[in-house]
Amino acid sequence: MNERIRAKEVRVIGEDGKQIGVMGLREALQLAYGKGLDLVEVAPDVDPPVCKIMDYGRYKYEQQRKAKDARKKQASASEIKEMQMKVGIGEHDYGFKIRQLREFLEGRKRARVFIKVPGRLGEHPELVDKFVKRIISELEDIGVLEQGPVFEEKMVSITFAPRK
Repeated sequence: MNERIRAKEVRVIGEDGKQIGVMGLREALQLAYGKGLDLVEVAPDVDPPVCKIMDYGRYKYEQQRKAKDARKKQASASEIKEMQMKVGIGEHDYGFKIRQLREFLEGRKRARVFIKVPGRLGEHPELVDKFVKRIISELEDIGVLEQGPVFEEKMVSITFAPRK
């Protein structure tokens, strides 16, 4: 930037993005300073190096804003909301948790359901399978089954992604 540029000749691009031409470094600096802007080297590897006339402070600020927005979008896209249920859950509690899962999926969040299989219910896999199928059928209109059902010892997990 400005006096830190080491080349004797540079290709200059104006603040509007149009090419001005190849000129000496002093002449390019005078042109930039005359407009109250900075001369920034954007492509140092070519011969002659390419420099652009711009407000460097504003450029840095815009780059930081873009990076921050990209991080914010990335974090919200990968967020997973989790919900736990038991196979013998009451009907009212079941309805409440399904409503919450629907809200997560409507809010463009991924949702993971952990189903606990307490005690001897593990000896009745048909009850667990029926409960899992019920959850999947109630959420299939708004969410896509992303992963699952994954059966572990006393737990089943299902992951849903919002429908596009």
